[in-house]
Amino acid sequence: MNHDERLATRAVKAAMPNVDLIFNTDQSNSVADFSIMKDGEEVGVLEVTRCTVQEAEELRSLIRQNPFIERIHCQSDWRIHLGENARINKVRQCADLYLRNIELSGIDNFFSQTDAHIEPVRRIWEDLCVESGKKWKWKIPCIGMSAPLSGGPANPGTVWNSVQPEVYKPDNLRKLERSGCPHRHLFIVIDGLQGPAYVSIRWCEPPQEVPKLPSDITHLWVAAEEGKIVYVWLADSVGWRDLTNEVNQTA
Repeated sequence: MNHDERLATRAVKAAMPNVDLIFNTDQSNSVADFSIMKDGEEVGVLEVTRCTVQEAEELRSLIRQNPFIERIHCQSDWRIHLGENARINKVRQCADLYLRNIELSGIDNFFSQTDAHIEPVRRIWEDLCVESGKKWKWKIPCIGMSAPLSGGPANPGTVWNSVQPEVYKPDNLRKLERSGCPHRHLFIVIDGLQGPAYVSIRWCEPPQEVPKLPSDITHLWVAAEEGKIVYVWLADSVGWRDLTNEVNQTA
């Protein structure tokens, strides 16, 4: 059982203490992750998946391998955040020169969305997809790279928009449909790379609108972690509910 499956077990058991979850070791394309049992009978199934941005995840992995760039032209150390479409090799080759131009403009920190009127900031965003930067102090002279920022405006609708690709993913729907069970649950974990959706599930109330779920899904769970706290929303044919307090009280 992986981390997301353990997280789903924790949330579902907290919200539905009268059922048992049986993990299916057969992780084939036709079998859901869990059987939901009540009084010894299978009454439902639960499939667990993660909602992430594949490109940003790959970029984060490349940054972890070597997060520093040698500083030659810059007068100061910098810490920069890359956009999810950044090409890591091009950033390594060119960031030092672009940041030197920013220094010559008298700038100590920048954010592309608010400082695009400044020519060197606009260029580092358009050419290298560097989202923001700030003068820093590292142990050795260098430029440190960080993964794409996960912030964004809080709006409950962004959660639903973000998880829809997983909601309609054929593999997920096929596993739930083949079970033949009356209750078919899809549990989606949102990671920090999802930006506004990750912010919104932590700070907003769930949407008031009833989501249009595919017929193969009767219950949709959406969860995000922040330290030891798990934020959980549940949607069904009635609408959305916030189960965050319920889940964390029983942790």
